[in-house]
Amino acid sequence: MTKVRIYDSEGYLKFGQPGDDQRSSFIREAYSSSKLRLYVDTRSKPYRAVCYFRAIESSGQRSEQFYGEIEFEGDVEALLPELKHQVESKAREIFHELDLSNPTTDAFEHLDVELDVSRYMDPEDVDAVKDAVTGGQQLTFGAGDHLPALALVQQLLTAGREYVVADAGRTPQFSDAELVLDTGFEGTGLAPSKETSRKLGNVKPGGKKDDVDEHIDAIESELAALRELKQRKGVSSSRVEEKLGRALDRYFPNLTQGGYDEPDTGERTTGKRVEVKTKKQSSVKDSLTANKPAVVGLLILAAVMVGAVVLVQTGGLPFLETPEEDPGNEGIPGTGNFTVEIQEEDSVLSNGPGQYLMIKTNVTNVAEENGTQNVSLKLNDHGGESSELDLSSSESEVLSLNESVDEDDIDDHVEDFDATVSTFNDSDTVEVSVGHPFFEVNVTSPEGGESFQLNQSKTIPVNGTVENHGLDGEKDVELRIENADEQPSNSTEPVDIERDGSQNVTFEWDAVEEGEFTANLSTDNDYDTVDFSVEGSNTSE
Repeated sequence: MTKVRIYDSEGYLKFGQPGDDQRSSFIREAYSSSKLRLYVDTRSKPYRAVCYFRAIESSGQRSEQFYGEIEFEGDVEALLPELKHQVESKAREIFHELDLSNPTTDAFEHLDVELDVSRYMDPEDVDAVKDAVTGGQQLTFGAGDHLPALALVQQLLTAGREYVVADAGRTPQFSDAELVLDTGFEGTGLAPSKETSRKLGNVKPGGKKDDVDEHIDAIESELAALRELKQRKGVSSSRVEEKLGRALDRYFPNLTQGGYDEPDTGERTTGKRVEVKTKKQSSVKDSLTANKPAVVGLLILAAVMVGAVVLVQTGGLPFLETPEEDPGNEGIPGTGNFTVEIQEEDSVLSNGPGQYLMIKTNVTNVAEENGTQNVSLKLNDHGGESSELDLSSSESEVLSLNESVDEDDIDDHVEDFDATVSTFNDSDTVEVSVGHPFFEVNVTSPEGGESFQLNQSKTIPVNGTVENHGLDGEKDVELRIENADEQPSNSTEPVDIERDGSQNVTFEWDAVEEGEFTANLSTDNDYDTVDFSVEGSNTSE
């Protein structure tokens, strides 16, 4: 027999079994402090598995975050496919639509796919991990995305242990788990922490490549010459390093990846998530670890990027020679003089995670000559869309650039970013917001323990205040009277509140019998309760 439950990210039960708790503290904490993506417990039957997914509750609404959970008595190898089948079936029944477009749902989407872990880790290293986990060792890996993490968990199901895939790594909630895979890791593939490498011995931090430290100083010298040449062509050194770094990641995966440093988890306070993700950043000199053919290929790639560099192979490392200037350099970024002006009224400056922000910008070439430049969008450190423009002297063009922000980059319920549109000559910035509406509820009356006389008035007012700590939005506020089995006990009222705004709500409940009751005022984000009593008899009966 398989038991299925579905929760929202606040831990409220959306689907379950009779007798299930209406709110799960495990789910609430797993989302708020850990950004849990997958949890598997195979220590004893029934096996338990929890996975994050996204769905749209009703037509026209935004995609929201949920967790599916099963308790499973079957063979352990069937646990993850069964989790996918059961949760997907129930989710399609109770929600308008599943949303698998966001990368944060990759683990859920591939639960029933047999992944090849050898793409990310040598077989002997997988065996070492399995032996260590079976022996009760606690291991932590950085995982570049959800698929390497899921592939390793699939290999370890029969070991009968506890496994966690989370964007915040080993938080206090999962301090005892045998295997934690931190998908907040900025590298690619699977990389053990230093402590895990020590425990395993033969698993090398940072991947499976060999170091070639003896070449790094020479490479740095070549890059300095490359930057100098680019500056003469009108592009800054920082732009060269940025483009070169992106090329490294694209053409030589893992080339610039260092080892995984397990983040400090900190203690969770005041109900808000503590930021625990460690972003590893390193210079080219600190991070280049590759074989010699890859280094040669890198410098050839750099030559292609510059468009005016000749690499000459002399039996050792290549060096750079600069040919005579090419007068036909109109295609080099930086020609002309391009100014930018963001048109805020025509832009989309707020949206949900995973959905596009659109920055509409007027670009003008104020130079006397024609020009070609890249126009790019950045949200803080998030690189966005770019477009190359050819403009005649005094010509203008309105350009729309788009970028989205993942759920993982949002703290609390909404986050503001500086959206900057840049050319070589100019830039303009506007503030944008990404998040969700988050409606917090407080009951203002009746007061706790207040008593009402049924023979005086059977209408009991329930008042509250709703505060929005997220994006502008509309939600339903629901009043539920608990213990009122013989009379109507539920009513709802829609409220539309701007960011950081509040609104008072008023409900009336007609009591028909005496007793002890609880007024529960809630949104899909929060709830508040107050106890009151009704005494006496209803003289109108």
